[in-house]
Amino acid sequence: MIRSGMTRLVAAAAVMVVVAALVPAGPAAAAPTAPSPRYDAGMAYDAARGQVVLFGGQDASSFFGDTWTWDGAAWTLRTPAHSPPPMCCMGMAYDAARGQVVLFGGYDFAPIGDTWTWDGTDWTLRSPAHSPPARDLVGMVYDDAHRQVVLFGGAGSRFFDDTWTWNGTDWKRRRPAHSPLGRYGMGMAYDAAHGRVVLFGGGGRSTLGDTWTWDGTDWTQHTPVNSPRRRKDMGMAYDTGRGRVVLFGGFGLIRLGDTWTWNGTDWKKRHPGHSPAARLDTAMAYDAARGRVGLFGGFACCSALYVSWTRIGPFLYQHPAV
Repeated sequence: MIRSGMTRLVAAAAVMVVVAALVPAGPAAAAPTAPSPRYDAGMAYDAARGQVVLFGGQDASSFFGDTWTWDGAAWTLRTPAHSPPPMCCMGMAYDAARGQVVLFGGYDFAPIGDTWTWDGTDWTLRSPAHSPPARDLVGMVYDDAHRQVVLFGGAGSRFFDDTWTWNGTDWKRRRPAHSPLGRYGMGMAYDAAHGRVVLFGGGGRSTLGDTWTWDGTDWTQHTPVNSPRRRKDMGMAYDTGRGRVVLFGGFGLIRLGDTWTWNGTDWKKRHPGHSPAARLDTAMAYDAARGRVGLFGGFACCSALYVSWTRIGPFLYQHPAV
């Protein structure tokens, strides 16, 4: 039965090849002009080259391994000689001291523990002497005051509660006196006005809504008067032009589409005239060359989104991704 079935399949394939050879080839498919709809992509602003870099992500059927750059007007698909494998849920941050985008971890049916760097042309797989265990959905951001990338938490063999820093060559496990609970899908951004890394929320044994800051040595929990509701998988970035951390969306029992800003002491809910649809797992970064917080993709109920938005002052303006 099996051999007979395989013979029929081979014969059918041969017929299809002959038929295909007789049919004139159609026009070549047009090259993509923007990333396809996706969520859980990595995104960071490459200050050395004045571009936003986007890598990977997923949709309902596949993981992506493509690299794109955004110049404020159009997306460009890059073709590096080397690349991380298709994946989602990685951490990405721009290392200003070394002029490179750093990527760590991710997920492709299992947590990943690799470190890659992007120099504007190619990806390089790094081989540090020390490294965080494999994980995905980490918090990762560049700490400009201490000239190092900070990584916290994530999901893997457990919900991690560890803090690591990257100095361009190696990872170092930090051992602060205080620390947030283990979690994944938290928001993290560097608050340049106060020289602190800000962490909000995330998922773990429960959905969290706490605010913490990292000063390069220890974590401090804050008790702001106002705060976003508990959530995970939100977008978060620092708006340098306005000196505020911006938080958007996420998931907290329902998909969320609210915008909040952090001023170093308290959160404030914003009411922009225009706003993206509620979503989670969006990619978000500050585009310094154009003075805007950029947002790409995300997950909204039953489909991945492909719309890019940029925040200008109190408003959000939509930029079609195609």
